[in-house]
Amino acid sequence: MNPMVGFDVAKNTVVGTVLDTGCQLLVPPATIRNTDESLQAWLAGLKAQYGELTVCCESTGYYHYPVVRASVALGLSCRVLNPIVTKQATKATIRGKKTDASDAVLIARLGLRGEGVITTDVDNQAKVLLRVSDKLQVMSQSLVLLERSMAERRIVPPAGSEIHYQACLEALKVVIVRYRTAVIAKVPRDTLDLLTSIPGVGDKTAAVLVAEVGDIARFASAEKLVAYAGLDPRVRQSGISLHRNTRLTKRGSPSLRRAIYTAANVTRQHDAGVKAYYQRKRKEGRTHTEAMIPTCRRLLNRIYAVWTERRLYEKRTERTGSHPEERG
Repeated sequence: MNPMVGFDVAKNTVVGTVLDTGCQLLVPPATIRNTDESLQAWLAGLKAQYGELTVCCESTGYYHYPVVRASVALGLSCRVLNPIVTKQATKATIRGKKTDASDAVLIARLGLRGEGVITTDVDNQAKVLLRVSDKLQVMSQSLVLLERSMAERRIVPPAGSEIHYQACLEALKVVIVRYRTAVIAKVPRDTLDLLTSIPGVGDKTAAVLVAEVGDIARFASAEKLVAYAGLDPRVRQSGISLHRNTRLTKRGSPSLRRAIYTAANVTRQHDAGVKAYYQRKRKEGRTHTEAMIPTCRRLLNRIYAVWTERRLYEKRTERTGSHPEERG
């Protein structure tokens, strides 16, 4: 294994350090400007000294992109960690020490353990457009809720403001539609046709899947895709007692979970097999939401199969117990 470079990323600067394969410090933590040029120059110096390196950083919105770009430019593998992983690792330490320098060392150690996902995807325009449309949708919903709250409390808005308020809502709707249309346009036509062949998956859901998942080849199994979407159940074990419940880990993108949930809700209404599966869960005493969670996992299994095999969905008889989600 190559020496590991760990980066603790902030908006304007990053703190970088290097550990060898035995987790011994090779390079003390150093502060570097968070720009492509500065990071590439620093990493190039390390590469010349130590040969091949692996880079590891935490996902922090868009601030970690210069680290990924600099790594790709130098032909270095870059692992990106879910912030939940680093947070849990910090809590597990005895002192719970947290500084930029200690975080960089911790991130490097996690990288040596194989944590994180190797990525080269920093120019995913569809994902950026999708996130913007999501934020605009939240703004629109907030305005509607504020108006409802004012009406319930009998608060009279300023004279003449109603026209501008409605115009604002209409403008948001138009912009949201345009952004989402642009996201769909970024999806390759053949992939869109594959995913939309699955009952319940439309153009919008397919676009969200491609934008949020990226390269499906990154996932070795459907279970890993389910975990990436945060739809895997939490498991708690103590001694011989094993407890599983319908609470989710909720890792990954909320946009992806929302899209899968919406699609699964449509699928259960129009697909006989999924409908029977959902109804069976309800008869077991689960609420609608609790029954929808394994239904979402079943849909993700279908999506994974179609996407990886590159074949249009074919309806087939599904046997009880043939899917991992039926056993959880």
